[in-house]
Amino acid sequence: MPTPNEFISGTCQQLLFSPKGGIEGALIKVKGVVLQLSMHSDTGAAFARSTGSGKRLRVLAAADHSP
Repeated sequence: MPTPNEFISGTCQQLLFSPKGGIEGALIKVKGVVLQLSMHSDTGAAFARSTGSGKRLRVLAAADHSP
């Protein structure tokens, strides 16, 4: 059963780069726990322009339970 989307609020710890240099995600600290947020490369560029290390953010996310 798919997990519903939910808003996650936290602080950006670091952007994650792909081997080709694009942004493919970020590490976000939420209530003392660091979560990895993954995204498509076309979304990554816009995300990087709007946030950075130490900035608060709120994103709509879905859990990924893939192996």
